[in-house]
Amino acid sequence: MGRSSARNRRSDAIAALIATAGSVRLRDLAQELGVSEMTLRRDAQFPDAGFACLGGYVVSASAGGAGAYDFDHALRRQVNAKRAAARQVLALLRRVRVFVDCGSTTTHLASLLTADAGIAVITHSLPVAELLTGALAAIAGMLLAGRINAMSRCCPSWARCCGMRRSTGCG
Repeated sequence: MGRSSARNRRSDAIAALIATAGSVRLRDLAQELGVSEMTLRRDAQFPDAGFACLGGYVVSASAGGAGAYDFDHALRRQVNAKRAAARQVLALLRRVRVFVDCGSTTTHLASLLTADAGIAVITHSLPVAELLTGALAAIAGMLLAGRINAMSRCCPSWARCCGMRRSTGCG
């Protein structure tokens, strides 16, 4: 079986699931389909995929799927747990360069970053970059850009634009 036919079968199965559920956890879907989360993220990059990976969820890529993932709503969910996770991560980050991904939990980490941490931040997340704006004079920051995804408020195509996709496994 060729790669494209396996991808097409996965896409069909995913379309059926999200038509019923609206959104599915990426981890659960990968396990159910017997593939890695990265495989599903790569599948979502194809124009005909019909789905998108946003945060830890898979949602419809159609206009109707926009309501299935609401970034502002995700920011307000489980705030205390997200802040606790961000504090634990921050304790591990001292004097390093770190890539801060997009998502509703990483914004809590970005809000904790200060100049005294000595962290250089690279991100493709507009909310993360916005939170770092006040601290950028003291924190080395770099925003990787590309086409902005309105639902996730990030630039998921940055790796492809920079030619990094194959060499790093990102994108």
